[in-house]
Amino acid sequence: MSKVKILVGWSLIFLIGAVGSAFAKTNPKAQRHYEIGMKYREYDRVRAISEFQKAVTLDPTFTEARFELGSMYIDNGQLDKALVELKIVKKNNPSHRRLHTHFGLIYHRWGLIEWSRAIQIDPVYIYKDDGKQVFYKKGTPPETIINQYKKEMEKDTSNALAHYNLRGVYYDLAIEAYVKGVAANPQDTLAHLSLGLAYLERGKTEKAKVQLKILEKLSMEAANNLRQSVVYQEQQRAQFLEEQKANPK
Repeated sequence: MSKVKILVGWSLIFLIGAVGSAFAKTNPKAQRHYEIGMKYREYDRVRAISEFQKAVTLDPTFTEARFELGSMYIDNGQLDKALVELKIVKKNNPSHRRLHTHFGLIYHRWGLIEWSRAIQIDPVYIYKDDGKQVFYKKGTPPETIINQYKKEMEKDTSNALAHYNLRGVYYDLAIEAYVKGVAANPQDTLAHLSLGLAYLERGKTEKAKVQLKILEKLSMEAANNLRQSVVYQEQQRAQFLEEQKANPK
């Protein structure tokens, strides 16, 4: 027992020392900009982004400031910039607990954009996805498939199927990232909610309901948000399919 206590004691000393040295290495001015950015992030995105940019410029190794910068870019719809910053975070700290979820948010947003474009061209794509089709196979470089569909859209801007398929690739990548996110941090409400919504929007309603059960133990507010989305989606999907049967093309 005494050896365990000694080992735990030394472990705590080591961890405290490691944390202390990590903070000591952070540029004080960068730390100040980071703190200001955190203060403004909820109500002034532009100011928060500016402060986080200053922090990582002063200290390029300041991982948490860079993560927050990427997060703010997502909130601001600057998805390409967000991806750049989060890839740097992954390189410097691949075990960051919230990293996978935020990669998922980027792909999810891109998926929604392509879905919207497909629907604008042909409304049939609004509820076409039944969750059975695999758009992205693991092991294949995502860029290869993404570029393939982008080239198809360049040739024909009215190619709704290409937009729909690209949407599917982004959704599969988002779900893969969210699954890793909940594995890395099982208590992450955002990860479970986002995964539930992605499953729901891909037509995987039963899997969405699994996330709903988990959220009921983590956050009733998040659970209610997902529950309302499930009910609405099921009603709208059923209504749309009935209309399609009554008025086939």
